[in-house]
Amino acid sequence: MAGTVHPILSVLPARGLMDEKFSVLVENLSPGLPVTLHSRHRTENNLHWQAYGHYVSDNRGTVNVSSDSSHGGTYTGKEPMGLLWSMQQEEKDIIFITKKNVQTPMVIHISVYRGHVDKGFRDSPPMASVVVERWYMAPGVKRVEVRERGISGTLFIPPGPGPFPGLLDLWGGVEMLLESRAALFASHGFVSLALNYYAPKIIKPKDVDVNFLETLDGVLEDMTRNRSKLQQVGEGLKYRDMFLPISADPKDKVDVGRIKCPLLLICGDDDQSFESVASAEDMAKMMRKAGNDHLLTTIIYPNAGHIIDSAYHTHIRVSSFNPTDGSVWGGHPKPHADAQEDSWEKILAFLKQHLYPSPHTVLQAKM
Repeated sequence: MAGTVHPILSVLPARGLMDEKFSVLVENLSPGLPVTLHSRHRTENNLHWQAYGHYVSDNRGTVNVSSDSSHGGTYTGKEPMGLLWSMQQEEKDIIFITKKNVQTPMVIHISVYRGHVDKGFRDSPPMASVVVERWYMAPGVKRVEVRERGISGTLFIPPGPGPFPGLLDLWGGVEMLLESRAALFASHGFVSLALNYYAPKIIKPKDVDVNFLETLDGVLEDMTRNRSKLQQVGEGLKYRDMFLPISADPKDKVDVGRIKCPLLLICGDDDQSFESVASAEDMAKMMRKAGNDHLLTTIIYPNAGHIIDSAYHTHIRVSSFNPTDGSVWGGHPKPHADAQEDSWEKILAFLKQHLYPSPHTVLQAKM
């Protein structure tokens, strides 16, 4: 129709890092118009995720997701990042959103629809739509794989003149073999490196083929890429045609008391996968016995589940990771999302405090 005013949808920044907030604004609407803001993402393994919120435009014909409340959808209330953290998978077999190639962005389509819509988004044309890129690596960061003396991981080197610390991220795989699993929810660089050193004592050579022990790093990497094939069976883990026993003997626990670096331990009290809070208390006792409890900081988030990820990451309470258990991970979407946002800020502050030796070095690292 001639003279029709079309809505304007803007998302700023349209290209940013995963932990960066964005603002979503819809303008040129009729005052008091019900609309639905919708986000959609297709993963690298072709699974579809979506989130949506119901809004009503103000007397200026504007919807501002940062300050307006959603009246329904996958989230309610004032939730600036609800279009990310409340995403749900459209398929029945729920698994986590995993990024295999961190050198490419997570692409999200954000659209606005007329009325309060709950389904049929693919079949209905939106009033306006934009594409948003969420990056895992900042511009200029170099990614280097590390395979040396039993250590496998990835080194991310920031741009600019040194000196600056490099953070070796060993996340993925190792935590599956530990009795005190909650310990791995501390900062990856400190704790993972230490736990990787002690991890082999958890595996019983008599129960695992020697060839498997010799190729442990390769198996762990394979596990990380194919988590859906890992199942907990009795007192161990089954992966493909292998069984990995987890010892219940206290003598076989990781001796975290011997770790002499600052530790940040984060867990949720609604963890339905493992007894994270009990493990945290156990870890504190070992640190106290060794006289190192002053190095440990523990944060326990109420109603948060098993995997407290980075800020704005999607939450899954139940997944097909272990189809025999109907409540594998635990947690509730809103408090779990709050825990992820708060803990991410505390993790970054913790790393800055202990990795940067002086304010002068911090300034150099940011150049």
